[in-house]
Amino acid sequence: MFLNNGQLLVRAAQPKPDENGMPFVVEEYPYTSDGKGWTCGKQEALYLYDQEKKQLIKISPQDARIQLSYAWEDKIAFTGWLNKNSVCERPGLYVYCQRKGHWEQYLAPGKYYIRQLFALGHDLYFAGSDGNKYGRYEYTGFFRVDPQHSCADLFASYGNNVGLNSVLNDTFTDPGKKICTDGDALYFITSVHHRSGVKRLGADGTISDFLTQALTVESLDCANGTLVYCGSKQMHTPELYQVDQAGERCLAQAAQPQLECTLSIPEPVEMRDSEGYLFYGWVLKPVDWRADRTYPTVVSIHGGPRSAYGPIYLHELQCLAAQGYFVLYCNPRGSDTYGNEFGRINGLYGTVDMQNILQMLDTCVEKYPQIDGKRIGVSGGSYGGFMVNWLIGHTDRFAAAVAQRSISNWISQETLSDIGKDYVKDQMGISLLEPEGVQQLWERSPLRYAHKIHTPTLFLHSNSDMRCPLEEARQMFYILHNRGIPTRLVVFQGESHGLSRGGKPKNRIRRLEEICQWFLRYLTADEEAK
Repeated sequence: MFLNNGQLLVRAAQPKPDENGMPFVVEEYPYTSDGKGWTCGKQEALYLYDQEKKQLIKISPQDARIQLSYAWEDKIAFTGWLNKNSVCERPGLYVYCQRKGHWEQYLAPGKYYIRQLFALGHDLYFAGSDGNKYGRYEYTGFFRVDPQHSCADLFASYGNNVGLNSVLNDTFTDPGKKICTDGDALYFITSVHHRSGVKRLGADGTISDFLTQALTVESLDCANGTLVYCGSKQMHTPELYQVDQAGERCLAQAAQPQLECTLSIPEPVEMRDSEGYLFYGWVLKPVDWRADRTYPTVVSIHGGPRSAYGPIYLHELQCLAAQGYFVLYCNPRGSDTYGNEFGRINGLYGTVDMQNILQMLDTCVEKYPQIDGKRIGVSGGSYGGFMVNWLIGHTDRFAAAVAQRSISNWISQETLSDIGKDYVKDQMGISLLEPEGVQQLWERSPLRYAHKIHTPTLFLHSNSDMRCPLEEARQMFYILHNRGIPTRLVVFQGESHGLSRGGKPKNRIRRLEEICQWFLRYLTADEEAK
């Protein structure tokens, strides 16, 4: 990131002596980070690159923990904490002015969830919320920072995410820009109603409708009124598009080998739950579908929970449809893209969300008589893995299950996950550190009900997953294996929580093979296949 004077701002881990093979010491929390591993003593810092001396000059405070960083004019900002031992979920905001040569605190820690930083003109803004009503996933809008009074004023209300595509895409991981300023406007990716696209925030606080035609947008850039973005349309994987006064056109077409295969087109299902909430799902028919046959079915549950499915190409689900399964997937309560109220399931995991998933299944069984009700499987990852573990402990409806990077025990999840302390308190409504925490978290843990499970279950996990650590799958496997329930634990070495989207190709292939083979074994009607 370059400043106006041409200097380069660099964010990197502070160099340490080579301690290969030596013990490391933990004296701070958190001390792990998914995708980075053990981070104790390896905090990132901000540097300016001196082009004449060919060296990095550290400018961030000595013990600072940095979350976001941003540069504009001659200023550098970061969100985080000045003391490595005083980390809370809502960071502070600190700004370094090169003319003054020191850091100033613009916002104290503990006030706001700050998701994106940007400048319009001379002023600094952020997208986020105080989280007081809906918690860590609350979306309030855009705030203008007032450094003189150490506060922030709401500039424009907006009830969806900013700088995030939460509509799942398992074919493409894009680290590119999610927001971009051009002139006096901000262009940002946002997710609304199981779709993501680009909107524009003007200097007067007005927010446009979607400027893009794609179903999902992964990254963007803009200059002089021209917007380019990487996004997906119909059954295509992401391609590069340009939007300007002349309209929208494709700049670069990617190879689309999946179009050479027979694909199942998502068929929408719309439902209203017992509390009056409208929610949405989709059905993929088996590619060899015939009205006079019955087929096994897989219910797929997304992670998050604040993410969402959409009617786009999903490689994993298309693989299942190609193997002869109906595939059912929906956005239950707690999903993203439908606003704060729909997304709030704090303290409600395994209740209204489970009801929505089972309602989707019931609706589809009634709508599609070709679904064989005795051959239904369930699969999901992360939060979806939690829900798989929870479902099979509360119903024998499923003939096979696949729990991926799952949560089984909220007590161990709070203590071992890289985000456990704040995430569990926010989502469960109570912490292990509170007097009733152990009892309440145990009652809400799938492991508590594992003695009731009869469903053959495959566990897929990565040994470097710091978000939902491997211990979550190991505990479930231990119970099922020693009770004689058919089970299998596959551990992917060197992979993190994002295996399904950003893992090594050989491991992503093996993962899909394990899923397909497990369902083939327990859902097929052909006894020889078993």
